[in-house]
Amino acid sequence: MKKLNLPNQSALTPFWTDDLKYLQEGVAEALCAVLKGLGLDNDDFVISGCKITTNGSKVSMTAGWVYFNGEILPVRALPATSYSGTPKIKFTKQTNYNPAGDRQVSTSGQTGTSQIYEDDYLEPSLVSGSETYRLAIGKGAWNLAERILNHAKAVDSGVLNAGDSSEVRYRMVGGVVQLYGDVFNDALGGFHGVVATGLPKPAVDVTLYFDPAYASEYIHIGTNGKLSIFTKSNRVYLNHVMYLATPVYNTDDGHYSNTPQQQQQGGLES
Repeated sequence: MKKLNLPNQSALTPFWTDDLKYLQEGVAEALCAVLKGLGLDNDDFVISGCKITTNGSKVSMTAGWVYFNGEILPVRALPATSYSGTPKIKFTKQTNYNPAGDRQVSTSGQTGTSQIYEDDYLEPSLVSGSETYRLAIGKGAWNLAERILNHAKAVDSGVLNAGDSSEVRYRMVGGVVQLYGDVFNDALGGFHGVVATGLPKPAVDVTLYFDPAYASEYIHIGTNGKLSIFTKSNRVYLNHVMYLATPVYNTDDGHYSNTPQQQQQGGLES
């Protein structure tokens, strides 16, 4: 971290305005580095606040703080504004100076008023049409604490049908898949192939034998997500079948960008 390496306390040394700039940059760099890590290497995200509320015709947003293009900036509130469709609120950086910091400054014999207290902020406004923006958010956008929490929070799919099957269902929590239901077939004297598709895909094929002594009768879940059964039995119950697939985590953080640079980094408009 940047710091001034000054002589001992009894020494006399000149102090320049660049010294203050050096210290200021050091603090900003350290804070941004911490936020960059906590934000999981995202370039633009809400730190706190910026909660969106809608009532069907108007949308508003609370004030907050955002990590924006390498800076930590305050965000002003958005008053109730009429909207249509699904509202998104974009952020635009505004340069601002606090008049309390205005003072007379002499440089090279010339004296004039200089604005010393720079106090930039982000101005929120509704996204309209096809305009370009570096960062916009929708209702429910994650703040920094929610981003950290949700990054490690496994998604629960709920109970879903396997492909077009109405008999085979599954639930996936993180990377654990539980099958439900049973299948019946007396036309071919049992089962001899694929009975359902569209299951979560395991990393390697999973084979479960009905009886180790009969290797020709088994349930098979392939890496293509297909469920196959080979058995002479006319009915097969699936509630006991569990296996591991690639874990799924929530990535819908409610943040959007449509600038070419952000799209190259993975921040895509949706």
